[in-house]
Amino acid sequence: MSHLFGPLLTYLSRSCALLVLYGMTTGCLIPGPIEEEGSQNNPLVVHLEAISPSAELKVSMNRADGTVVFSVPEGSAVEDPDGDPLIYVWYLNYNILAPSFELEFSDSYLLSPCSKEIFKSQDSFTLTTIVSDRPLQLDSEHPDLRTFEEGASTFTVDWDIELYGDCP
Repeated sequence: MSHLFGPLLTYLSRSCALLVLYGMTTGCLIPGPIEEEGSQNNPLVVHLEAISPSAELKVSMNRADGTVVFSVPEGSAVEDPDGDPLIYVWYLNYNILAPSFELEFSDSYLLSPCSKEIFKSQDSFTLTTIVSDRPLQLDSEHPDLRTFEEGASTFTVDWDIELYGDCP
């Protein structure tokens, strides 16, 4: 029986040697795993100290004093290691099931306490921004529900704001 396998093993050894020799001169015969570019979305890098004003304290504003700029600057407060463009969405009194959507898509929000009725009639509220590296999706069946694409990296900032005084 061994006399049958001897020639076969010799033939296979020579064939493998030729394949190895051929592979050394032309490149790799068996490629390693191919990773898709962009398949992994890295989390956003956040620097809390660059958020203005600080979200750690309640923000008190006199309506008569004018405006305050709330900002989460791209590059200094939040960065995307993948280089994806950042999307900013701003909300007043955010509720995930029925958010009050604000049409602000920049890294800052100018709050003028006498510019909108909600600021004149309500003394305290929460201003929220959600920063994402994927676009906002609207649900056609539930128009009040807004989500981000699966795999999106997001960061949320909430400012508790208290207004006092009267509008000029």
